[in-house]
Amino acid sequence: MFSDGSCTVYVDDKVVISVDSKGSRERTSGGGPLAPGISPYLESRGFDLSIEESKLIKESPHEVRVWENFAAVHVPCAQSSGMDYTGMNVSIDLRGNTDRDFSDDLKEIIEPYAEERIAKMGSGICDNP
Repeated sequence: MFSDGSCTVYVDDKVVISVDSKGSRERTSGGGPLAPGISPYLESRGFDLSIEESKLIKESPHEVRVWENFAAVHVPCAQSSGMDYTGMNVSIDLRGNTDRDFSDDLKEIIEPYAEERIAKMGSGICDNP
């Protein structure tokens, strides 16, 4: 599984779910790698979501934010010799489904899903501290 990529499922030519991941590194200025945290991740991916409209899940050890039909998590990495990521951002996007509020479900599944996805990336990508 790649560290930077997404997978989208369509039903009748309509996006029903999309999952995404992207690593982050510390940066001081200009271009280059994405800075850590969900806000820079949203901006870099062009998700057009306001961080102020999200709910921060405070009981999590990671930065987890949930909207009505979108969830994202930033998981810190141990020092990685391969990719030099300081963290990994993972999201689940259900915005193509406007029939109900998925926030409670997303709150429960985003973190376990992210941890499993990161583990499948292999050692040296984002080893957890």
